[in-house]
Amino acid sequence: MKILYALLLCFLMACSAWGHEQYKQKISVKFESAKDAKEATAKLSMFPDGKKIGCSSRWDDSNPRHLQTAQMLAKHGYKATCYLGEIEDLKILNMARGVLELGGSIGSHTLTHPFLDTLLPAQIFREIALERIVLESALDTNVVAFVLPYTSYSSVFDPNVAKYVGISIINTGYLAEPEPLKPNKINYSLNENQDIISSNVYRADDRNPQEEIFNKTLDAALAQVKSGAEPHITLGIHSWQTDEGLERLGGYIDKRKSHQWWYCNENEYAAYRTQFLNSVVEKKSVNGDCAEFELSRPAATHLGSNIMLEIEFSKNVESVFVDGKKLGHQSNNRSIKIPHDSSCLTPKKIDLISNNGNSKELKISKKFSGISGVLYYDKSKNNISVILKNDGKNELINAQVTFRVPPCYSMKDNLKKLGKITSQSSVKSKFKLESTEYENAFDEGELLLIAQCDFVLDSSPARIYLTTLKKNPAASRDNPRDCALHTQPFEDSLISQDDILKLSSQTGALPKIGNVKWNESTSVSLRKFHLQYNGYGAAAKFPKGNFRQLYCFDTIAKNDGDYRLVCSENTINAIYINGTKFDNLKRTNTIKLKEGLNRVIVEMGDKAMRKRSPAIMILDGEAMLQCQQPVRQ
Repeated sequence: MKILYALLLCFLMACSAWGHEQYKQKISVKFESAKDAKEATAKLSMFPDGKKIGCSSRWDDSNPRHLQTAQMLAKHGYKATCYLGEIEDLKILNMARGVLELGGSIGSHTLTHPFLDTLLPAQIFREIALERIVLESALDTNVVAFVLPYTSYSSVFDPNVAKYVGISIINTGYLAEPEPLKPNKINYSLNENQDIISSNVYRADDRNPQEEIFNKTLDAALAQVKSGAEPHITLGIHSWQTDEGLERLGGYIDKRKSHQWWYCNENEYAAYRTQFLNSVVEKKSVNGDCAEFELSRPAATHLGSNIMLEIEFSKNVESVFVDGKKLGHQSNNRSIKIPHDSSCLTPKKIDLISNNGNSKELKISKKFSGISGVLYYDKSKNNISVILKNDGKNELINAQVTFRVPPCYSMKDNLKKLGKITSQSSVKSKFKLESTEYENAFDEGELLLIAQCDFVLDSSPARIYLTTLKKNPAASRDNPRDCALHTQPFEDSLISQDDILKLSSQTGALPKIGNVKWNESTSVSLRKFHLQYNGYGAAAKFPKGNFRQLYCFDTIAKNDGDYRLVCSENTINAIYINGTKFDNLKRTNTIKLKEGLNRVIVEMGDKAMRKRSPAIMILDGEAMLQCQQPVRQ
């Protein structure tokens, strides 16, 4: 037994390396007799109050209607978790506060709702990580759940994208991600000691709730749980229903409610499940009718909720003391809920101190009087330094810093204990960054690094995020992203396919198309083989289709011959090269180029409505051909 316990503790220490700070509590239990105390055993309850399945909800996007959804759910015993993007609008802020007041929680849905697979790896991390910080500091709430925009997390053009996304989610500190996909461990090919809590998502139609859809998808979710999936079901996904539709959805909920389900928000589920999977309770000694147990559990600081962990004893319990403090009355005399130590609770006030210029100058906190700090990144020495200065009247207790870094760096020893920071003093901590196999992929774009500083101030847990942003220039500008000129969307009757063929057959100055001009575009976030395109804008302007948008760049071939054209075949209508049209596109196509300049025109149309940033690469072997921007008339 001692060997098994030692192995479990080793596992817990390993978990601590990627975010679960462990601490121990002494639990003294008085039983009905000395015999009971001697025979009593203890185990962790999988869910509170004997429940068998966790039931949460997921509502995406920054939509004021979430408040109506949350109110309906509360009426029927559910709790809302709303996954937000932009929150600067006062309506969105008030909605989010209303959801929290109803017992719900807030999750992250990225900063700008992009297709993550189109972004530079550094931008993937920034979208995922910075949104958590923005939400927490704006709402003074804890955000430990994340969901994907468009369920987009992988790329056929780069097999590493799923890893970039998965590691970014873990490194940021998220614990849960309820997606209508396979388990997250499979989606992101995570290592054995890594995971992101999954769920089994069910729905009822986002606009017109249907009972048949609700029952069918709920039955499928329950079947997944029965077959061994995560014991977690999640209702969602968008709050687009009318008031009447929400009322119908509430009726469906009532018909299928179960006393075996634990109705929780996503933070509560993540916090309880993380504790259950990463805690150990061990019997230490017996003295008459009293037995002493030791509980090793993750601190609530990083869990997003102070929810208590339940322990089930094999004998009836008369009283319980936790670290010498007697627990109040609990309804079940065998299953006892153990609160967290007051020094290990989730923060109630959260601030952000940004260092977008990566300077060494201290910056003052807006929420905590007398506190300043800075995070500095030294690329030449491959380390980051955090400074916290306390010029306030009261000391910071149990201060610690957790470094949140992109996948190009490892998370080894990322949590540093700073201890007490007395008034009129400061502390500096340095972290040596260990490069990973993905380091070179993060050389371009905005590299974000984060120090999450937690402490207790005036007996209240608090947090300050320190961030720094290193803007790395583009590795090259000879690619489709930076060289392509583009038109705005226009009615397809303005120019014929023969006109486009003619445009592509010449490499001289590029003329206007009637009144349609050619514009330059570049991006600090897209990968070099993606074109900056937004099919949602085209759909708004041309709701019935019948539009075109053209992109044009010249590519340089060393010799006459065959080359490989790789593209988003499900988005691009056609590609014109040197007077030849390619419209029966596959993911990979063989094309002929001539030595020197070859004009490429990409036609976007009805296939590209509500899509974004198609990929196009022309390859000689595995090397992408250089491009240049056409001259305009």
